[in-house]
Amino acid sequence: MSAAELPRTELSAGGGDERLSELDEAFLYLERPNQPMHIGCIAEIEGRLTLDELLEILNARLVPLRRFRQRPVRSLLHLRGVRWEDDPDFDLRRHVRHVALPPPGDEEQLQHVVETLFSPQLPPDRPLWEIHLVDGVPPGRSALLCKVHHCLTDGISGLGVLEAIADPPRGGNGRGRASRVEREPVERTGGPGPRDALRALLDPASALGRARDVASALDAIASFVQTPVPALPWNGRLGHGRRMLWRSFPLAELDSLRVAGDCTINDAVLAIVSGALRSYLRECGAAADEARVRALVPVSVRGDAATGALGNVLTALFPWLPVDVADPIERLARVRDEMRALKSREMGRATGVLLALLGALPSAVEAALLRLAPDTPLVSVGCTNVRGPRHALELGGRRIVEIHPVMNLFQGVGLAFAVASYAGRMSVCVSTDPRLVPDGQVVLDAVEASLYELRRAHWSRSSALRLARRLAEQPRVADVMQRVVATVSPGDPLRRARELIRKEGARHVPVVDDRLRVLRVLTEADLRVDGDARQASCGEAEPSHGVARAVEHLAPHDSALDAVRRMAERCVDALPVLDDGGRFLGLFTQEVFLRWSTARGPDEG
Repeated sequence: MSAAELPRTELSAGGGDERLSELDEAFLYLERPNQPMHIGCIAEIEGRLTLDELLEILNARLVPLRRFRQRPVRSLLHLRGVRWEDDPDFDLRRHVRHVALPPPGDEEQLQHVVETLFSPQLPPDRPLWEIHLVDGVPPGRSALLCKVHHCLTDGISGLGVLEAIADPPRGGNGRGRASRVEREPVERTGGPGPRDALRALLDPASALGRARDVASALDAIASFVQTPVPALPWNGRLGHGRRMLWRSFPLAELDSLRVAGDCTINDAVLAIVSGALRSYLRECGAAADEARVRALVPVSVRGDAATGALGNVLTALFPWLPVDVADPIERLARVRDEMRALKSREMGRATGVLLALLGALPSAVEAALLRLAPDTPLVSVGCTNVRGPRHALELGGRRIVEIHPVMNLFQGVGLAFAVASYAGRMSVCVSTDPRLVPDGQVVLDAVEASLYELRRAHWSRSSALRLARRLAEQPRVADVMQRVVATVSPGDPLRRARELIRKEGARHVPVVDDRLRVLRVLTEADLRVDGDARQASCGEAEPSHGVARAVEHLAPHDSALDAVRRMAERCVDALPVLDDGGRFLGLFTQEVFLRWSTARGPDEG
């Protein structure tokens, strides 16, 4: 089927117009010529996807979602707010573009095309979304650039839309993902809106809990007033141009940091961003050790019931990023503690209350406040982290190899980081205003350097790596053995050995004669005797199965690794160390060897 033969989708009967939610409406009011409020993603597809195939897929899977056939219509003087209305002139072809990279095509050309297509505002007189098909992407790929206005969707539902237009899972029921999304209401279903929250706030039945919410909201406002953010090199009045650069990493890299740092992946992302900003500040000649950076971190509150629904169902946290900290592990710990503190103070809930207060204003007042808001930034940088599909998607029978998210710039903030996981990869996209950040590539390189700096720091301080390093030193028995050992004579009573174990904490007591020959090695198990045996001498005691007899011993020049293997073969945990004349020098035990192998070396601080 050709594009010309593609049937035009009929709109459903009836008007069915509907008011935008307060938060969705706010994103629309924030739109300015130099501050477009759309977000998006780049999906790299294996093989070449034709325009006709894409149009057919979108007509079958995306167009049936009514919100994508509606446009926001503003009332006179905003007295009735903004409502969704069906676009009477809707035509799928007006929302889909087809471009090709000049041969031979490379990543830099793709980024340039994405910047050119993504930067302009979406036409306000039609449904606020576009999809651009890009051909000639190396190596033999196509790419989709999706632009969706923030009033239509947040980041999570945006990736859900991409999942909705993807092919049905292989071996599925044949109806595919589109059928699942179609069953979901396209309206926002993420719980009560801000006006509902405000009504609940004023409900006397829950006055105590709501008073706590108001206190949290006031505390959040006070934190912005009392500690405003200083101007940083990337803060200032936004221009009209945008740059987007991205790079992807194995998700396992972030997951290992999550485990090592006892934190969330989002904490690890913020720690990496902190390290990158520290590096970039130093590149700009700024005092990184004195910088204060407050981040805007959107947080989804989208429950299972809202999965697949459009609209914005989110709040935000505003952590201070520790760019002044030089040690990468300490940076991660600071981020983790900061995020936990904000969550314990219910910062996200406080932000929701503030949005409720804003949404309760008349639409005309809300529109005026947001449109007249100064360019002075309330935060230093934006950073969003979205969890995408775990398994690879397909579109038109072709695998979607990578997905790179794009975050919009806002309110005097010329630098933002968008992070998304997809099919075992984690993509980081840096969005910049080139007037404020002349070389975004430096920032992206700093992100990669920060990731591997943090990983190296964790590895260098891990017990597993220390063990491997110490074992690589090929230690001798003399390097590891315990030289100061409490001993007994053969004629000493067993209670003497028992006292050494109890009072001095010795676990092995060698029986040494006057010529420093080891007769046997006693353990606590050997001394568990009663009756007449309590009067026995140490020379009469039999060694336990956990210690070899004196005829089995080690020499000081023996390999410590060979000694451990010999002990394992004989199922013993201690061996005496004798010199060439058979005299006792010390004791080699598994416990001492493990303590030595995991101890820090002199070069490890």
